[in-house]
Amino acid sequence: MTDLQLVWFRNDLRTRDHVALCEAALVGPVVAVYCFCPDQFEAHDVGGNRVAFTLAHLEALSGGLAELGIALRIVEVPDFEAVPEALAVLADELGARQLWFNEEYPINERRRDDAVARRFAQADFAVTRCTDSVVAAPGTVLTGSGGPYTVFTPFRRRWTSLFDRAAAQPRARPARQAPLPVVADPVPALPSSFTVTADLDAWAVGEDAALARLEAFVGDRVLRYEKDRDHPALDGTSALSPYLSLGVISVRTCLDAALAANEGRLDSGEEGIVTWISELVWREFYRHVVAAFPHVSRGHAFRREYDDFPWRDDAAGLAAW
Repeated sequence: MTDLQLVWFRNDLRTRDHVALCEAALVGPVVAVYCFCPDQFEAHDVGGNRVAFTLAHLEALSGGLAELGIALRIVEVPDFEAVPEALAVLADELGARQLWFNEEYPINERRRDDAVARRFAQADFAVTRCTDSVVAAPGTVLTGSGGPYTVFTPFRRRWTSLFDRAAAQPRARPARQAPLPVVADPVPALPSSFTVTADLDAWAVGEDAALARLEAFVGDRVLRYEKDRDHPALDGTSALSPYLSLGVISVRTCLDAALAANEGRLDSGEEGIVTWISELVWREFYRHVVAAFPHVSRGHAFRREYDDFPWRDDAAGLAAW
């Protein structure tokens, strides 16, 4: 297994259009890994609904990877601090000398990933970090003076001017590889410290379910999106947020479907489609903001002068509202 590639999954729980997976599969046979960190979830008030949805999609991912001949190893450690050593130990156990993963931009995730890169460098293992959760990587959409944008509308104009549809095409799943002597790990059960309060049956699990929602939305409701999205009583949104959040579907797949329905146009054509595309670009903007201004990941206001803003404390008024 000298050419074994280790692909680390995080909030990108899919096999289609997964940049790190696709790139690694071109180099050599792949083993996948996911690090389950329940204490990290608790420390950051991640709810039981999201954790349960994540575990359900880990199960689906494991099945999807198995169809490709890839085993999913699951490493359970308390928090991000324990991840670098756990991944290095697994890589050594497997005989993998290269780790692949898709970039994440919040500050804790970036610190974790930097620590992993340092630990792998100590072991003389290679690390490849890929751009996947955004079409344009942070640092590539800049103002005339070379700085990051702080206002969305000019960011969108610049993002649109730089957009290359060919480069943003979704990638197909890798071809099935010859099976390796690596056994997949079982997906952990939901820890007792987390409580599920939502009806998760309302949210079908898996990449195919996410793609079906996208097709249903783009095939009909997106044309009324500009108006219907503001009315909670209407089924007017894409209902893709949970899937995008966990990376069960990629932003490129969503954007490609929207462009196909709008004759390739980004900022003209069907009003509903243009509005939804703009919302996808908002998603990009927030990732650029969190990368350029890490303090927004630490409970601070974007403009630091508002950290001590004198909010009104009016329980009766809030209840009346």
